[in-house]
Amino acid sequence: MERSYFLDRDIVIDKQNNVYTVLTNYNPPGYIFAYLKYVYTGKGLWKGYERVLKEYGVHNLIKLKQKFIFESCYDAYFPVIFKSEVDKHLKPEEELRRLIKRSINDDLVYTLLDFIERYVRLANVGITGSLLLGSYHENSDIDIIIYGCKRSLDFIENFNGFERDQDWIISANNNYNIDFADLLYSNKRRGIYRGKRISVLFADDKPWRYCEKVCEKLGKVTFSAIISGGV
Repeated sequence: MERSYFLDRDIVIDKQNNVYTVLTNYNPPGYIFAYLKYVYTGKGLWKGYERVLKEYGVHNLIKLKQKFIFESCYDAYFPVIFKSEVDKHLKPEEELRRLIKRSINDDLVYTLLDFIERYVRLANVGITGSLLLGSYHENSDIDIIIYGCKRSLDFIENFNGFERDQDWIISANNNYNIDFADLLYSNKRRGIYRGKRISVLFADDKPWRYCEKVCEKLGKVTFSAIISGGV
C-alpha cells in the first residue's frame, strides 16, 4: 500500500510544475514543510527545470521567494507549500523500484544500482534529488536515502567509504565562508564511486507527530556530549 504521508527528502511538484524538497518528517495539517528547489522554464540543464536553490544552507534557503510560516511549537520559520497547491508527490522508494524494473541503459542509473546492490541492499532505501525527479543528466549527483535507524547504522558501520570528494570540501568552504570543511567531511556519507558523485542520506521511516515536542530558542550555548554507541 502506498504511503500517504510525507517523509524527509520526498519531492512535491505544484500545479505550476515547480519542484519542492520536503524538510523533516513532520506532517502539519494543510501544508508541508518543503523548500523550493527548481522552477519549470522549459529549458536548461535539468530537462526543462532551472535550479533556484543553487547552494545549500539556511543562509541561502531564507532568500528563496516562497512562503515561510512561523511555527510556535518549534520557535522558528519554515518554508512551506500548501497541500491544495500540490499536484504530484514523488516518493524515493517507489522511484527506485521503478528504475529497477525499467532496466534503463544509463551509466548514472547503472552506477546507482551497482552501489546499492553491493553496499546497501534494496530494503528501506530510495533515491532523491534529480534522479527522483527524472531531471538528471550524465554529470548529476546520485542521492541515496536509507530509512530507519538500524539500517542507517548498519550502513555506516559496514561501509568502508568512498573515494574522497575534494571538490565538495572546496565548495563547502566557499559556500559557508569557512576553512574547516575537511573536518566535517565523512567519506562514508559522500564521495566518488565509479567516477560519479554519491551522497548517502538518512531518514526516519515513520512520520513524526506535529507539535508533540515544543522547542524554545535559548541563544548560543556551549555543551559537551558523548555519542551513544561510539559511532
